[in-house]
Amino acid sequence: MLKEKKNAFLFLFSALILLFLFSKTDVHKIFLIFGSIDKNLLCLAIVISISINIFGGSYKWKKILEAMNQIAPFSVILQAKLISYPLKLLTPFKAGEIFKAGYLSWMRKFNFSKTLGSVIFDKFLNLLGTLSLLSGGVFFFEPKFYLKMVSLFGIALLLYLFLYIPYNLHTKMKFPSWINNLFLGFKEINPKRKAILLFYSIFYQLSELINAYILGKAINLDIPWGAIFLYVPLIVLIANIPITVSGLGTREACIILFFFRYGTKEALFSLGLLLSLVEYVLPAFIGLICFTMIKFHRNGEN
Repeated sequence: MLKEKKNAFLFLFSALILLFLFSKTDVHKIFLIFGSIDKNLLCLAIVISISINIFGGSYKWKKILEAMNQIAPFSVILQAKLISYPLKLLTPFKAGEIFKAGYLSWMRKFNFSKTLGSVIFDKFLNLLGTLSLLSGGVFFFEPKFYLKMVSLFGIALLLYLFLYIPYNLHTKMKFPSWINNLFLGFKEINPKRKAILLFYSIFYQLSELINAYILGKAINLDIPWGAIFLYVPLIVLIANIPITVSGLGTREACIILFFFRYGTKEALFSLGLLLSLVEYVLPAFIGLICFTMIKFHRNGEN
Protein backbone atom coordinates (compact mmCIF):
# COMPACT_ATOMS: atom_id res chain seq x y z
CA MET A 1 0.00 0.00 0.00
CA LEU A 2 2.83 2.41 0.90
CA LYS A 3 4.57 1.72 -2.42
CA GLU A 4 1.35 2.44 -4.35
CA LYS A 5 0.93 5.72 -2.44
CA LYS A 6 4.51 6.76 -3.28
CA ASN A 7 3.95 5.96 -6.97
CA ALA A 8 0.68 7.89 -6.97
CA PHE A 9 2.39 10.89 -5.34
CA LEU A 10 5.18 10.93 -7.93
CA PHE A 11 2.75 10.72 -10.85
CA LEU A 12 0.51 13.35 -9.30
CA PHE A 13 3.36 15.77 -8.62
CA SER A 14 4.75 15.33 -12.15
CA ALA A 15 1.29 15.85 -13.63
CA LEU A 16 0.67 18.97 -11.51
CA ILE A 17 3.97 20.58 -12.53
CA LEU A 18 3.39 19.79 -16.21
CA LEU A 19 -0.19 21.08 -16.07
CA PHE A 20 1.01 24.27 -14.41
CA LEU A 21 3.66 24.78 -17.09
CA PHE A 22 1.12 24.15 -19.85
CA SER A 23 -1.21 26.67 -18.24
CA LYS A 24 1.53 29.32 -18.35
CA THR A 25 2.44 28.73 -22.00
CA ASP A 26 0.71 28.90 -25.37
CA VAL A 27 0.03 25.25 -26.26
CA HIS A 28 -0.59 26.14 -29.90
CA LYS A 29 2.94 27.58 -30.14
CA ILE A 30 4.35 24.40 -28.59
CA PHE A 31 2.62 22.31 -31.27
CA LEU A 32 4.05 24.62 -33.93
CA ILE A 33 7.55 24.21 -32.47
CA PHE A 34 7.23 20.42 -32.49
CA GLY A 35 5.88 20.55 -36.04
CA SER A 36 8.84 22.56 -37.30
CA ILE A 37 11.57 20.58 -35.52
CA ASP A 38 14.71 19.73 -37.49
CA LYS A 39 14.22 15.99 -38.00
CA ASN A 40 17.87 15.32 -38.82
CA LEU A 41 19.00 16.80 -35.51
CA LEU A 42 16.22 14.93 -33.68
CA CYS A 43 17.40 11.65 -35.22
CA LEU A 44 20.99 12.47 -34.23
CA ALA A 45 19.89 13.04 -30.62
CA ILE A 46 17.99 9.72 -30.63
CA VAL A 47 21.06 7.86 -31.95
CA ILE A 48 23.24 9.44 -29.24
CA SER A 49 20.69 8.56 -26.54
CA ILE A 50 20.42 4.92 -27.60
CA SER A 51 24.17 4.53 -28.17
CA ILE A 52 25.26 6.07 -24.87
CA ASN A 53 22.38 5.39 -22.46
CA ILE A 54 21.74 1.80 -23.51
CA PHE A 55 24.94 0.42 -25.04
CA GLY A 56 27.44 2.74 -23.38
CA GLY A 57 25.76 2.36 -20.00
CA SER A 58 25.78 -1.44 -20.33
CA TYR A 59 29.48 -1.42 -21.25
CA LYS A 60 30.29 0.76 -18.23
CA TRP A 61 28.37 -1.57 -15.91
CA LYS A 62 30.18 -4.56 -17.44
CA LYS A 63 33.53 -2.97 -16.61
CA ILE A 64 32.41 -2.30 -13.03
CA LEU A 65 31.28 -5.92 -12.65
CA GLU A 66 34.61 -7.15 -14.00
CA ALA A 67 36.46 -4.93 -11.52
CA MET A 68 34.42 -6.65 -8.79
CA ASN A 69 35.16 -10.12 -10.22
CA GLN A 70 31.65 -10.69 -11.57
CA ILE A 71 32.03 -11.80 -15.18
CA ALA A 72 28.98 -11.82 -17.42
CA PRO A 73 28.43 -11.64 -21.21
CA PHE A 74 27.62 -8.20 -22.59
CA SER A 75 24.34 -9.53 -24.02
CA VAL A 76 23.06 -10.55 -20.56
CA ILE A 77 24.10 -7.22 -19.01
CA LEU A 78 22.42 -5.36 -21.87
CA GLN A 79 19.26 -7.40 -21.35
CA ALA A 80 19.19 -6.66 -17.62
CA LYS A 81 19.69 -2.94 -18.25
CA LEU A 82 17.05 -2.76 -20.97
CA ILE A 83 14.27 -4.44 -19.03
CA SER A 84 14.97 -2.27 -15.98
CA TYR A 85 14.28 0.98 -17.89
CA PRO A 86 10.46 0.84 -17.75
CA LEU A 87 10.60 0.13 -14.01
CA LYS A 88 13.01 3.02 -13.42
CA LEU A 89 10.60 5.31 -15.22
CA LEU A 90 7.51 4.15 -13.35
CA THR A 91 8.74 3.30 -9.84
CA PRO A 92 10.01 5.60 -7.09
CA PHE A 93 13.58 5.92 -5.80
CA LYS A 94 15.16 4.09 -8.78
CA ALA A 95 13.56 0.77 -7.78
CA GLY A 96 14.29 -0.48 -11.29
CA GLU A 97 17.97 -0.55 -10.36
CA ILE A 98 17.22 -3.16 -7.68
CA PHE A 99 15.35 -5.22 -10.27
CA LYS A 100 18.34 -4.91 -12.63
CA ALA A 101 20.68 -6.30 -9.99
CA GLY A 102 18.22 -9.06 -9.10
CA TYR A 103 17.73 -10.09 -12.73
CA LEU A 104 21.47 -10.32 -13.42
CA SER A 105 22.04 -12.20 -10.15
CA TRP A 106 19.32 -14.69 -11.12
CA MET A 107 20.64 -15.12 -14.67
CA ARG A 108 24.29 -15.59 -13.68
CA LYS A 109 23.90 -17.03 -10.15
CA PHE A 110 25.73 -14.05 -8.66
CA ASN A 111 25.59 -12.93 -5.05
CA PHE A 112 22.70 -10.44 -5.03
CA SER A 113 24.18 -8.00 -2.51
CA LYS A 114 27.45 -7.89 -4.44
CA THR A 115 25.64 -7.25 -7.74
CA LEU A 116 23.53 -4.57 -6.07
CA GLY A 117 26.82 -3.10 -4.83
CA SER A 118 27.96 -2.78 -8.45
CA VAL A 119 24.78 -0.81 -9.20
CA ILE A 120 25.34 1.47 -6.19
CA PHE A 121 28.92 2.07 -7.36
CA ASP A 122 27.65 2.79 -10.89
CA LYS A 123 25.09 5.34 -9.62
CA PHE A 124 27.75 7.05 -7.49
CA LEU A 125 30.04 7.24 -10.53
CA ASN A 126 27.23 8.93 -12.46
CA LEU A 127 26.78 11.42 -9.63
CA LEU A 128 30.50 12.10 -9.51
CA GLY A 129 30.60 12.45 -13.31
CA THR A 130 27.78 15.01 -13.20
CA LEU A 131 29.51 16.95 -10.41
CA SER A 132 32.76 16.90 -12.41
CA LEU A 133 30.97 18.38 -15.44
CA LEU A 134 29.30 20.98 -13.23
CA SER A 135 32.66 21.88 -11.69
CA GLY A 136 34.19 22.18 -15.15
CA GLY A 137 31.32 24.40 -16.26
CA VAL A 138 31.76 26.70 -13.27
CA PHE A 139 35.55 26.83 -13.68
CA PHE A 140 35.54 27.67 -17.39
CA PHE A 141 32.34 29.68 -17.80
CA GLU A 142 31.52 31.31 -14.44
CA PRO A 143 33.00 34.84 -14.29
CA LYS A 144 33.29 35.02 -10.48
CA PHE A 145 36.81 33.93 -9.45
CA TYR A 146 35.88 32.70 -5.96
CA LEU A 147 33.24 30.36 -7.42
CA LYS A 148 35.86 28.96 -9.80
CA MET A 149 38.17 28.24 -6.86
CA VAL A 150 35.45 26.73 -4.67
CA SER A 151 34.39 24.51 -7.55
CA LEU A 152 37.95 23.42 -8.35
CA PHE A 153 38.97 22.59 -4.79
CA GLY A 154 35.61 20.99 -4.01
CA ILE A 155 35.76 18.51 -6.88
CA ALA A 156 39.48 17.86 -6.27
CA LEU A 157 38.76 16.94 -2.64
CA LEU A 158 35.81 14.77 -3.61
CA LEU A 159 37.85 12.93 -6.25
CA TYR A 160 40.69 12.34 -3.79
CA LEU A 161 38.31 10.92 -1.20
CA PHE A 162 36.69 8.69 -3.82
CA LEU A 163 39.93 7.38 -5.31
CA TYR A 164 42.06 6.80 -2.23
CA ILE A 165 40.34 6.90 1.16
CA PRO A 166 37.99 3.87 0.93
CA TYR A 167 40.72 1.80 -0.79
CA ASN A 168 43.24 2.50 1.98
CA LEU A 169 40.75 1.91 4.82
CA HIS A 170 39.08 -1.27 3.58
CA THR A 171 41.35 -3.59 5.58
CA LYS A 172 40.79 -1.62 8.81
CA MET A 173 36.98 -1.55 8.90
CA LYS A 174 34.86 -4.68 9.33
CA PHE A 175 31.15 -4.95 8.47
CA PRO A 176 28.65 -7.79 8.03
CA SER A 177 29.24 -9.52 4.69
CA TRP A 178 26.08 -8.21 2.98
CA ILE A 179 26.90 -4.59 3.90
CA ASN A 180 30.49 -5.13 2.84
CA ASN A 181 29.26 -6.41 -0.54
CA LEU A 182 27.10 -3.31 -1.10
CA PHE A 183 30.18 -1.08 -0.91
CA LEU A 184 32.73 -3.51 -2.33
CA GLY A 185 33.40 -1.34 -5.35
CA PHE A 186 34.46 1.61 -3.21
CA LYS A 187 36.78 -0.48 -1.07
CA GLU A 188 38.41 -3.01 -3.39
CA ILE A 189 38.69 -1.38 -6.82
CA ASN A 190 42.12 0.20 -7.04
CA PRO A 191 42.51 3.95 -7.70
CA LYS A 192 43.73 3.53 -11.29
CA ARG A 193 40.72 1.43 -12.26
CA LYS A 194 38.39 3.83 -10.45
CA ALA A 195 39.84 6.71 -12.47
CA ILE A 196 39.18 4.83 -15.74
CA LEU A 197 35.60 4.04 -14.69
CA LEU A 198 35.10 7.67 -13.70
CA PHE A 199 36.24 8.73 -17.17
CA TYR A 200 33.57 6.42 -18.65
CA SER A 201 30.97 8.02 -16.38
CA ILE A 202 31.93 11.58 -17.32
CA PHE A 203 31.61 10.65 -21.00
CA TYR A 204 28.28 8.93 -20.25
CA GLN A 205 26.90 11.99 -18.46
CA LEU A 206 28.27 14.31 -21.13
CA SER A 207 25.83 12.80 -23.64
CA GLU A 208 22.88 14.52 -21.94
CA LEU A 209 24.61 17.90 -22.26
CA ILE A 210 25.30 17.23 -25.93
CA ASN A 211 21.69 16.21 -26.54
CA ALA A 212 20.40 19.30 -24.74
CA TYR A 213 22.46 21.41 -27.14
CA ILE A 214 21.41 19.42 -30.24
CA LEU A 215 17.71 19.44 -29.33
CA GLY A 216 17.92 23.16 -28.64
CA LYS A 217 19.36 23.69 -32.12
CA ALA A 218 16.62 21.44 -33.55
CA ILE A 219 13.97 23.93 -32.39
CA ASN A 220 16.04 27.04 -33.22
CA LEU A 221 17.23 27.79 -29.69
CA ASP A 222 20.70 29.31 -29.64
CA ILE A 223 21.95 28.29 -26.19
CA PRO A 224 25.74 28.74 -25.85
CA TRP A 225 27.92 25.87 -24.71
CA GLY A 226 28.90 27.81 -21.60
CA ALA A 227 25.29 27.92 -20.42
CA ILE A 228 24.85 24.22 -21.25
CA PHE A 229 27.88 23.26 -19.11
CA LEU A 230 26.83 25.57 -16.29
CA TYR A 231 23.18 24.59 -16.00
CA VAL A 232 22.45 21.16 -17.50
CA PRO A 233 24.49 19.25 -14.86
CA LEU A 234 22.63 21.21 -12.18
CA ILE A 235 19.31 20.38 -13.86
CA VAL A 236 20.29 16.69 -13.95
CA LEU A 237 21.01 16.75 -10.21
CA ILE A 238 17.71 18.48 -9.38
CA ALA A 239 15.71 16.18 -11.68
CA ASN A 240 17.15 13.16 -9.86
CA ILE A 241 15.56 14.25 -6.56
CA PRO A 242 12.85 11.57 -6.17
CA ILE A 243 9.78 13.81 -6.06
CA THR A 244 8.59 13.24 -9.64
CA VAL A 245 8.53 10.37 -12.17
CA SER A 246 12.07 10.29 -13.64
CA GLY A 247 12.32 14.06 -13.25
CA LEU A 248 9.31 14.76 -15.50
CA GLY A 249 8.10 18.22 -14.58
CA THR A 250 11.10 19.29 -12.54
CA ARG A 251 13.39 18.99 -15.58
CA GLU A 252 11.13 21.14 -17.74
CA ALA A 253 10.62 23.73 -15.00
CA CYS A 254 14.38 24.01 -14.39
CA ILE A 255 15.12 24.45 -18.10
CA ILE A 256 12.63 27.34 -18.26
CA LEU A 257 14.12 28.85 -15.09
CA PHE A 258 17.82 28.58 -15.98
CA PHE A 259 17.67 29.31 -19.71
CA PHE A 260 15.07 32.11 -19.72
CA ARG A 261 17.56 34.45 -21.45
CA TYR A 262 17.80 32.24 -24.52
CA GLY A 263 14.23 31.69 -25.65
CA THR A 264 10.51 31.94 -25.02
CA LYS A 265 8.75 29.87 -22.38
CA GLU A 266 7.16 27.78 -25.13
CA ALA A 267 10.51 27.01 -26.78
CA LEU A 268 12.21 26.17 -23.49
CA PHE A 269 9.28 24.02 -22.34
CA SER A 270 9.47 22.20 -25.68
CA LEU A 271 13.20 21.63 -25.13
CA GLY A 272 12.49 20.14 -21.70
CA LEU A 273 9.82 17.82 -23.10
CA LEU A 274 12.10 16.72 -25.94
CA LEU A 275 15.00 16.05 -23.56
CA SER A 276 12.76 13.96 -21.29
CA LEU A 277 11.37 12.00 -24.25
CA VAL A 278 14.72 11.32 -25.90
CA GLU A 279 16.84 10.68 -22.79
CA TYR A 280 14.34 8.89 -20.52
CA VAL A 281 11.04 7.89 -22.14
CA LEU A 282 12.59 6.44 -25.32
CA PRO A 283 14.97 4.04 -23.50
CA ALA A 284 12.03 2.96 -21.30
CA PHE A 285 9.92 2.28 -24.39
CA ILE A 286 12.72 0.21 -25.97
CA GLY A 287 13.14 -1.64 -22.66
CA LEU A 288 9.41 -2.40 -22.57
CA ILE A 289 9.60 -3.89 -26.07
CA CYS A 290 12.62 -5.97 -25.00
CA PHE A 291 10.82 -7.18 -21.86
CA THR A 292 7.74 -8.15 -23.90
CA MET A 293 9.87 -10.07 -26.43
CA ILE A 294 11.72 -11.95 -23.68
CA LYS A 295 8.47 -12.85 -21.94
CA PHE A 296 6.88 -13.96 -25.23
CA HIS A 297 9.94 -16.09 -26.06
CA ARG A 298 9.93 -17.81 -22.66
CA ASN A 299 6.19 -18.44 -22.81
CA GLY A 300 6.76 -20.04 -26.22
CA GLU A 301 9.44 -22.30 -24.78
CA ASN A 302 7.07 -23.44 -22.04
